[in-house]
This record gives sequence, structure tokens and C-alpha cells, in this order.
Amino acid sequence: MHVVLDVNILGKGYVAEANRTGIFRATEMLVRALLRRDDLTFSVAAEHSWVNELQLILYDRDRGNHLGSRLHRAWRHPECDDEEGLAMIARILADEQVRKDSSRDRTMLTLMNATARRVSLPGPFQVVHSLRTPLPPPSRIPATARVLTVHDLIPLLHPEWMYQDAEREIRAIMASVDPHRDFVIANSEATAADVAALLPMSRERIFVTPFAADAGVFHRETSSERIEQARRRYGILPGPYLLSLGTVEPRKNLPRLLRCFFRLAEADAFSDLQLLLVGPTGWKTEEIFSTIESRPELRSRVRLAGYVPDADLAALYSGARAFVYPSLYEGFGLPVLEAMQCGAPVVTSNTSSMPEVAGDAAVCVPPADGDALYDALRRLLSDDAWAAELGRRGLERSRRYSWDLTAEATIQAYRCMLKELS
Repeated sequence: MHVVLDVNILGKGYVAEANRTGIFRATEMLVRALLRRDDLTFSVAAEHSWVNELQLILYDRDRGNHLGSRLHRAWRHPECDDEEGLAMIARILADEQVRKDSSRDRTMLTLMNATARRVSLPGPFQVVHSLRTPLPPPSRIPATARVLTVHDLIPLLHPEWMYQDAEREIRAIMASVDPHRDFVIANSEATAADVAALLPMSRERIFVTPFAADAGVFHRETSSERIEQARRRYGILPGPYLLSLGTVEPRKNLPRLLRCFFRLAEADAFSDLQLLLVGPTGWKTEEIFSTIESRPELRSRVRLAGYVPDADLAALYSGARAFVYPSLYEGFGLPVLEAMQCGAPVVTSNTSSMPEVAGDAAVCVPPADGDALYDALRRLLSDDAWAAELGRRGLERSRRYSWDLTAEATIQAYRCMLKELS
């Protein structure tokens, strides 16, 4: 079976920390898992644009050229060789590191991107699989089966939570699917149900392949020294802390979490409690930051860590008294699984995919109910045995998920698609 994967998100994640979201991590881990298979021939491409293709080349070089000859070129530039474009991107990244103006190079790169030309990939393939961007027309990548991974439909369901172009982007992605001929892979039953409600597509054409947490990054950290080093690195003082991880944006429900934290912090029993927020700053953050500033006497007990490298995540998860993820809606909710795999007790929402991922290994509360969130966290902070039991359940449940299982489910989905079309 020969499959071509459209993986432009890997290049985008390489050049911008803000793009290293759960979708980036999931794409990277699926590609790695497929590389371990000996029953599949697969290639990768960044079909979206010439610049994205160059970004993917830089990503692969940084990862030791593990894609190598599997990377098929979908673009060429009539006036610029690859190294010139790659050098320009590298200069922009270097300038950003030192806060140097890179507008001239950016303008030039945009102009060059507009004059690049597509080239045909050496098909036909049995399967073309887009992991983020719209499925390319059959004329560009000929394949027997075409499949799109849908991570979530939140920009269509709740555009008020999203950045300006999010709804337009997801509409373009979904419009690339022919519901009578193409297929969809969803990361959860909840997302599959959303797709089925949106598209006039038979449910049999929608496959579910759950994500997993990278075992090399997310594991129970048993070294108290490494946990203490991570605490010092991110300014966490002695005492318990709650951890939440995700892009700082409306869907993550952080104002409600902050108000809940302030209630807890006012109690004598939790006078040394802290809250650590990990993740890049996103969009529509006014309410989040105004909520923080509304309590200046407690402001020092809220830590905004921003983007945190993988090397520190296991220690931060493992050292937390609880991981709190009161998101309003998730396609999968990968941080919930990451926290469970690190042995952290989890409190999350009872909506969309989160109960599906957490099962009975987390406390699930209505995300709009601040009192329920407060009560759940108060019990976890007060009851050591209950916190330990939740951590044990989380570790046990996390063993049901692995990227090798995701790869196997993905390949089985490909086989079903080809059988359907034969």
C-alpha cells in the first residue's frame, strides 16, 4: 500500500512555537509511528505552498533527515533555488530570536511564494491523506482513496471563541471533501459525530483513530530533584500548585479557572496554593488577563509560563497537585491524556471528547459550573487518598493509548477505504 501524507503543519510548527499545538504533536507522532511499520510504503508532502514545503525541509533537517527520500516535492520556483529560500527563512527565525526587524525578508518571501509553481507528484498513490490542510484536487495528487483527518469543528460550532480566520480556514478544509467519494478520519467519537452532523456523509465513511501521548515525553517523573529544578525554572514557590496547559484563548475557560483558584487561595487551608498556566498566548485574551489583574494581592501566585519545551513537561505534570483542564470544547483533549500518563490527578470538563478520553480516571464537571470545579479541586487538595487514587486510575487508563495503536487503526482504515472502492 502506497500512501502520501500531506504534513505541512510540521513545517509550520518548526518555524513558530505557537503552532506546536496538539495537532502538530499528533501529526509528528503519527508519522513516527508509521515510519516503524514495514507493511506500508508512505511518502510525505507539504502541498499547501512553496514556503510550507521549505519549512518542512528545515523541520526534517532539524530532526536528522528522518523523512529523507520520502519527502516528495510538490513545488518549484522558476527563479530561486531551495537554498536561497531556506536561508531566507533561517534569517527570519534568527532575527526573531534577537527581536530584529525581518520585514524586508518576510515581504520578499511572500512575493517569492506567490510566484512558485506546483509540480506533479509521482503518483498514482493508493491513498492520499491530509492531516490538516484541504485535500488537494485529484488532478494534483492522483489516488484511489482520499481521506482527511478532522481534529475538530470548533470554528464552525463556536466561532465566537476563535481567531478571525479560523471559520474561513475550516470551511475551506471541509469543502475539499467529496462526501460521496472521500473519507474522514476523526480523533474521537465526539468529533466523528460532529462531522456526521455537518456533512451528508455515510457514517461508515468516517473512521475514528484516537490520539496518544508521546511516551518519550510524558511519563511519571520519579526524581524529586528534576521536579524541583522544573519548579525553580518556572518560578513555582514551595507548596502545592495546580497546572493547566493549552493556548491562552477563550475556549480554555481560564477566567473561570482563575476565579475558582482565587476562591481556593483565600482559604487558610490553601494559603500557599499556586496556579501554573503553560502555553503560548493566543487570541481574545482580554478577559483572561483582566481576571488575573483583578486580584493584585493574589497575582504573584499565578504563573504564566508561556511555551515550555518538552524536556520540562513530565516534571511539571508529575509535580502538580492536580491538572485542571476545564475547556469548553475539545476535539480530543490531548493534555488530559498527557497528564494521566504522568500520574497527575485530572479535573476536566464533561463535554465533547473529554469524558471519552478520561473515562472514570478523572473528575469531569460541567465547564460552566464554577462551583462544581471549586468543589472538585477542594476535595483533591484536601484528600490525599483520593488524589492518589485518581493518579493511579489515570496511569492505568493511559496504557490503553499508544501511537503504535493509532498507526495500526489508521492503516486498517486505509484498507477498509480501498476495499470499499474496489
